[in-house]
Amino acid sequence: MLYVGIAEVRGTSNNSEMSNRTTDAASIPPPRNNFNAYPSLIKFDNYYDSYCTNGVTVLSEKNVLIGSFYIFEYLFYLSLYIPILIVIRRSPLYQHTSYKLMFAIGITDNICGLVFTFSAGVMSINGINYCDHNEFMLFISHICHGLWGAYTMFIMILALNRSVEMYSNHAAETMWRGSRLHFWMIPVAIWGLLFYSSWDVPPVYNSYYNTWIFEIDFRPGAPPVIDWICFLNSWIVIIVLVALYSFLFYNMRKRSQQSDENQKISAMQKKVFFQTSWICFTVFCVSITFGVASLVRIPPYITSLNTLSLHLTTGSPSVVYLLVNKKIRHGVKALIFESNRIKTSNSRQQNTRTTNSNMFATMKMLMHENAPVQNTHHNKVTIVGVGQVGMACAYSIL
Repeated sequence: MLYVGIAEVRGTSNNSEMSNRTTDAASIPPPRNNFNAYPSLIKFDNYYDSYCTNGVTVLSEKNVLIGSFYIFEYLFYLSLYIPILIVIRRSPLYQHTSYKLMFAIGITDNICGLVFTFSAGVMSINGINYCDHNEFMLFISHICHGLWGAYTMFIMILALNRSVEMYSNHAAETMWRGSRLHFWMIPVAIWGLLFYSSWDVPPVYNSYYNTWIFEIDFRPGAPPVIDWICFLNSWIVIIVLVALYSFLFYNMRKRSQQSDENQKISAMQKKVFFQTSWICFTVFCVSITFGVASLVRIPPYITSLNTLSLHLTTGSPSVVYLLVNKKIRHGVKALIFESNRIKTSNSRQQNTRTTNSNMFATMKMLMHENAPVQNTHHNKVTIVGVGQVGMACAYSIL
C-alpha cells in the first residue's frame, strides 16, 4: 500500500481523538457526501467520514511552480503530438498495423495527459485535496482509473503485434489485417470500463506531494486503501510484457542469423521496434512501481517520481517519433513549413493583384483625362499622357 497521505487536526479535535478514532464501519457516522454516481463511492463515503469529519482534513499545499510545470509539460507534448498524428494519418505509414496502433495510442496519450498531467497541474496550483474537494476528486480519479486500464491494454496489444509480426508476417496479417484491427479495440474498451466502474478505490491526487497516490492518509488507525484491480493489472502487464519481449528478442536474434535477405529484419522494422519498445518500457516502469506498492511501503518521494514517469509515459513518444523516425520528422517539417509557404504565397499573390489593379486603374484614368480634344495638340498631349502613364506605372510598382 502507498502510505503517502498526511492529516492535520483543526477546530476542537485533538491528537488523541484522531488516533483513537475507530475505523469500524459500524461506528462511522452517516455519510456526508451524497455523490453516488459511481459504485466505489460507497467505500469513498466511508473513507470521507473516517478522514474528513470532526475537524480532520488531509493536508494540502498550493504549489504554483510545480503546477505550472505540469501544465507546460502537457502543452509541450501536445504541440508535438498533434502534427505527428496528422502526418501518420495522412502518410503511407498508416497502412501498417503497428502505425495504426501507434496512432490510436497517441490519441489516448493526449487524453491521458489531459487528466494525469494538466489536471494535476491545476490541482497543485489550487491546493486541491481529498477532503475539501471530495466530489471533484472522485470524478477525476475514476476517469484516471478507466484511462489507465484502457492504456495498459493498448500497450499489451501493441507488444503482441510486434511479437507476432517478428515471428510471422502471415500470422500478423491474419490477426490484424484490414478491419480486423477494430476487433482488438473491444478488449481495450472492456478493460477501461472495468477500471472505471471498479469497486476498488482509484488513485487520489495529493497536492502536498504533487502526486497520484493509492492512500488517503497514513496516520495511526487509518483504514487501508487498496486498489486491487490496479495492482493486479500491474502484475499482469509486467508478466505479459516480459513474456512477449522475450519471445520478440528470440525471434529477432533468429532472423538476424538468417542467410536469406528477405528473412532478415528490415530497417523499418528496427525503427518501429525501437519506438514501440520505448512506449512499452515506460508503461513497464510505472507498472513495476504500482506492483511493488501492493507489497511493500513506498516513500512519498518515490511516488512523486512515479508521477513524473506517468507523465513521461503519455508524452515522451512524441519526442521519440521525431528523433528516430525520419519520415515522420520530414512530414512534420513539410506540414509546418509548407503551410507557412502557402500563406506567404497567397499573400504575395493578393498583393500583386492589388498592385496590378491599381496600376491599370491609374492608366485608364490618365488616358481618359489626357484624351486629345484638338488635333493640333495631338502629339503634345500624347507625349504628356504617355509620360504620366509611365510615371504612374513606376509609382505603382514601387
